[in-house]
Amino acid sequence: MEKKSKELDCLRQAVTLGLRKRGRTKTFFKAVEAGLKDKESILDGERPDFIILAPQEQNGKRTLLGIEHFRVDHLVTQKQYKKGNDSKQVASIGIVEQKNVNAFYDRYHEKVMASPEMPDGLFDGMAELLESMVNNIQRATYRNFMESFIYSMEKHLSNVNDYLQELNKKSTGKYNIQMGFLVEVHSDFGHLYLSHDGKTEKAKNGLMPFFEELVQWIEENCDARKVNFIIFYLSETLEKGIHEVVYVPTKNFRANLQRQRQKIFSYVGDDMDLEPFELNHKESVAHVVCREEDEEKFSVELSVTETPRDDKMECFLLSSKCALECEKTSKDYALTGGTLFTMTLLRDNVKRWRKSCIEGEKWFYPIVIDGSPTFLKKRADEYMMRWGDEVEK
Repeated sequence: MEKKSKELDCLRQAVTLGLRKRGRTKTFFKAVEAGLKDKESILDGERPDFIILAPQEQNGKRTLLGIEHFRVDHLVTQKQYKKGNDSKQVASIGIVEQKNVNAFYDRYHEKVMASPEMPDGLFDGMAELLESMVNNIQRATYRNFMESFIYSMEKHLSNVNDYLQELNKKSTGKYNIQMGFLVEVHSDFGHLYLSHDGKTEKAKNGLMPFFEELVQWIEENCDARKVNFIIFYLSETLEKGIHEVVYVPTKNFRANLQRQRQKIFSYVGDDMDLEPFELNHKESVAHVVCREEDEEKFSVELSVTETPRDDKMECFLLSSKCALECEKTSKDYALTGGTLFTMTLLRDNVKRWRKSCIEGEKWFYPIVIDGSPTFLKKRADEYMMRWGDEVEK
């Protein structure tokens, strides 16, 4: 029952956010809100999770909404293959991180509030929690997110006929039928830079941008005759109270996104070419020390020792080439800090790109106009003045 309760909480929160919107989105969520109170609605179903009888009539009939909820996590790992099953298996570790944070809070909150003395184990427990979070966040690559998204979508798309059969059984011809997904997305994209309409800005939070690859995948794989809408309930991996909801009819999916002024970004970060579950480094280990400074203050020291990939610079160059091509063709794009820095060095400074002569290699190398230390330092200073953060190694 805990699972069903969380699913219903997600739907109710989506409704609350959706009612603050305008136009078609507000109309849809007003119908859902009213349907949640209808005695014929089923809020504890299985296939689909919710069957909601909306009051609005169309063609003289009310509408029966089927909504299947599922979660997509950015922090994932690869499951062990089951015997006889060669398909990809994705397991979330984002849920585990949130549970660990909740358990730490429950264990120490009352003790901290009840006494000025720090309880035994608090700082060691905090350090262990932070180390785990920092180490796991290394798995939050773009490719892992897309793998997680596609895995969950494919899993539920394979059951759509069952969902529709249940809706038709409930309707018996009395109602219009619409089927959709409520996709609860937990992501960590706060490190990205988003370039659109000729300007670049740091992402305001970790919520999922709409990526070109994701939009294309939905257009190609989601049959709008069977799945009529998708509700994206966007959140970060760890709960910080930052949420967004986007309701999108699947017919003309891209156009419906754009009508809501949702930007669609080509992803050109330095991890763009990784394989699923491949990491962006050879090895990375976090070390955290938490200690009490005085009665009112404590300190946290965090260090990360990373061994970069042998092809790290090639990754920066390839992603920068793609970013510069997006810029030239006025496409919106999302990139990482290291790619933005490399792109800053190369902008208007490349005669041509030379492809690697080694068979099977995908790398490109720039033939630059000015590669002098003076010029490159000037460009690096411009980057630091504009963004003020450290260049990624």
